[in-house]
Amino acid sequence: MKRLLEAVVIAALLLTATAARATPSTVVWTPSTTYTQPYLVPHITYDTYFGERNGFSTDLGLTMGVIPDNKFVEGELGLDGFYPMLAPTPTGSNAGKFQTQNAFQFNGKLSLKEGALDAYAPGLSVGIMNVGVTKDLNNFNIMYAVLGKTIGAYGSVGLGAYTGNNKLLVDFKRDGTFKKDETGLMASYTSPKFAVGTLGLKDISFAVDYMSGKNAFGAGALGAILNFNDAIDVITGPVLFNNKYSATTSAPPFSQTNFLWTVQLDVDIDFARPKPDQDLAAGREVPTRGTDGASRARARDALFISRPGSRAGRGPCRRRTAPSARARPRRAS
Repeated sequence: MKRLLEAVVIAALLLTATAARATPSTVVWTPSTTYTQPYLVPHITYDTYFGERNGFSTDLGLTMGVIPDNKFVEGELGLDGFYPMLAPTPTGSNAGKFQTQNAFQFNGKLSLKEGALDAYAPGLSVGIMNVGVTKDLNNFNIMYAVLGKTIGAYGSVGLGAYTGNNKLLVDFKRDGTFKKDETGLMASYTSPKFAVGTLGLKDISFAVDYMSGKNAFGAGALGAILNFNDAIDVITGPVLFNNKYSATTSAPPFSQTNFLWTVQLDVDIDFARPKPDQDLAAGREVPTRGTDGASRARARDALFISRPGSRAGRGPCRRRTAPSARARPRRAS
């Protein structure tokens, strides 16, 4: 399975004639979704993972769609910085130094749209994530493939597999020993959106996802997705790791944990969204401000939802990378 995944991902990425430099759109914890960032719509993220005993570096990320809108394919590229840097360069002439490059990881994704080949055909995404440039520290180089399908009014599901660098993706034991554990499966479910309609909160949905394996990426998560409008959301919920010794291997024994809480802020900047004067020029009426103080804003949202090619109805705006290099990983032999 590993060789098959490698062949599919590498072939697909080569066809885009671009380097792999993006953060994949994801659910809560995993990239088990075929949702892909729209063309030239920057996505900014601020993700935190914390608990009473431990926590991860804050993830500051930027992702953007790179393929013009068409019937068949989508693609995205991005970059993430993880701060504070908790681990220095492990080897070479700069061993022991906190280099700027240690904070950054690149990711890339190419997707075949759901329904592109047939009305009932699922979507397909292939990509690579957590591509670091510091050997033995953050070059996880995880390649993955995912099938995704909308199930009518009941939400959407995703199912996929992944493989990565077996020097860093390892299964740690309590006694400090470890073995290679670089391949696994992943799955997700995202509910439909439930309208709230109050000033400041448009709707809410829920998601659950899982990534197998006892390496640092193996975990399950449950999240509530609070959509304040079409461009801004917050996701929050618990993340449960399959192996606390792998997830927090750099921490002292008393602070190792298999439970963290996540809060993720996501912002899209859609430069193609119609402005009020464009709506009027196109003959679309923009209602005046209502007595509730929000009618005009809701009317503009309604215009955006009906615009062909908009993000509305495609599921929550999600993008997240897997964990940063939290400390110098021990290599599998």
